[in-house]
Amino acid sequence: MMKRIKFSYKWLWVIFALFFSCKEEPEVTPIKEIIQLEIYDEDGKLIENGKSSIKANGTTKIKLVASIEKGVDEGNRTIKFKTSAGLFDVETENKTEKTVYATLDNLNVEKLTASTYLTLGTTSGKYVISASINSKSDYKVEKELEVLPLGNIDNITKFEIEDFANLNGKVKADGTTKIRLIAFVPKNATETNRIVEFNTSAGTFEVAAESKNKKEVLATRQNETDEMFTASTYLTLGTTSGKYIITANIKDKPDYKVEQVIEVLPLSTNESFIQFRIENFDNLNGKLKADGLTKVKLIASVPKQSGEANRTVEFNTSAGTFDVAGENKKNKEIYATLVNENDATFTATTFLTLDTTPGNYIISANIKNQASYKVEQILNVLPLSVNDILNISFEPNATIRADGLTTFKVISTLTNTPAKSVIITTSAGEIQDSETPNSKTLEVSQEGRAEANIQVGTEVKNYLITAKLPNSSTSLTKTIALERAYPDNMIIEPASTIIDPSGNAVSIDIYLKRERGKVSEGTSLNSIKAYQQPTAQENVSVGRFTGVSNTSDSNGKLTVQFAADSGNLIKDKPIIIEVSSRKDDGTLIVENVNLKIKE
Repeated sequence: MMKRIKFSYKWLWVIFALFFSCKEEPEVTPIKEIIQLEIYDEDGKLIENGKSSIKANGTTKIKLVASIEKGVDEGNRTIKFKTSAGLFDVETENKTEKTVYATLDNLNVEKLTASTYLTLGTTSGKYVISASINSKSDYKVEKELEVLPLGNIDNITKFEIEDFANLNGKVKADGTTKIRLIAFVPKNATETNRIVEFNTSAGTFEVAAESKNKKEVLATRQNETDEMFTASTYLTLGTTSGKYIITANIKDKPDYKVEQVIEVLPLSTNESFIQFRIENFDNLNGKLKADGLTKVKLIASVPKQSGEANRTVEFNTSAGTFDVAGENKKNKEIYATLVNENDATFTATTFLTLDTTPGNYIISANIKNQASYKVEQILNVLPLSVNDILNISFEPNATIRADGLTTFKVISTLTNTPAKSVIITTSAGEIQDSETPNSKTLEVSQEGRAEANIQVGTEVKNYLITAKLPNSSTSLTKTIALERAYPDNMIIEPASTIIDPSGNAVSIDIYLKRERGKVSEGTSLNSIKAYQQPTAQENVSVGRFTGVSNTSDSNGKLTVQFAADSGNLIKDKPIIIEVSSRKDDGTLIVENVNLKIKE
């Protein structure tokens, strides 16, 4: 018998203690050593050492990227970004903090990342930006970013006075001359930062407010491809000479303004006599077209107290013509008179007829024999387009079918041109009452209208109709698409009404007819079939056709061949040839003819 060994639980605890004391404890990496922070500029370039050319313009967005080790547990993946300046896009009142959960962007990357964008403010200096894990200050990384102050060039990219070189020190304080101001705003500016405020130390803006020395304009883009937004307006010079200090700045940001100074000369005594304007200038400038016909009204006025010698106004223009008898149509003299007895000024008016040359018309008025004392306005005239001169329309304005008989009317209308005739040409059909079928020169009525009738052919095609001014490259082409003319009835004529099953095929002519005109060339059949009727209720297909894809010629004729060689003929029954074709309205016409089987 074995001797029982007495075992004490005390020794079991000793063994466990020795085992676990020998097991190596894993090394734990502190969280604060895991997190990293990188800052990227708008072009995606990494900003190193906190140095960049970024400026405090209130719009630039920089990207913040915090990364942590892939193995960090889910409880330690919430990253809080914080900044000492600028704003995060968050819904909370505190826009200097934002929380982002770190995720794995790419399975091959060994980092979890959290990213966001920070919009810089208008305050320059050092931005202290940090990223921490679970808002724990001990586990955060902090970086400084140097943001440069915003200079004038960053807010209003450029501010200019149009034609400054030719105006500075030359324009005079006449109370009427207008100069154009243009400000450019960066294309990434928000709508709030696109309202440009123009200010002037002298002269006036056209605004409803009592104060005429300030005007707000929203900068816009004329085209989608423009690199900058543009705000422009006109400043009317006053009667005070000297330096006009004109500025442009973003609304509510007067510290960031751009300044221009223009020297305005004083008027002499004689110059102060005359005022000059183009009637309805604001609605005409940049909208009128060089049509050779339009007239604009010019108005000059001189004070009532001016002497006889200073009441003859001389109008001059760089383009267009005045209605005068002499060869020189570029100037005209008008004696200023009172329009009404109570008027404070004498008035001289005339009309300038635009010519066919577009561009800037420099128009001036001065007292006769005092050309250096003049008032000038510039009128921008646009070029004419073809559609401003020529138009083509058709009658009837409905479906026209290629039936070889129908005629349609071409109406050419001329405007904005002194031309008295027009040449009409067509790519198909025939112009009626013309020596040549495809061309005709037409006289234009007093209303500027000319008409021609074109008879269509039987081909279904597009007709290109062109109207052209004689001795000019000005022409306009329009297209009219003809529809197919389908038959109203048909005639079936077999070469023989008796067919030999063992002989040759029978030729069958099919004539497609219209009650008016002809069927269009190239018209095909809807169907053609041959059958016999063993009983009144039964149709049995027999024989075969060749040439069923043939289409009609210019006379509406097409031909098919039928052979009765199918072997299933009933000799005492006729073979019925049935043909169908569609009509203009889409319905079908069906005709048939019987062939007798040769015994």
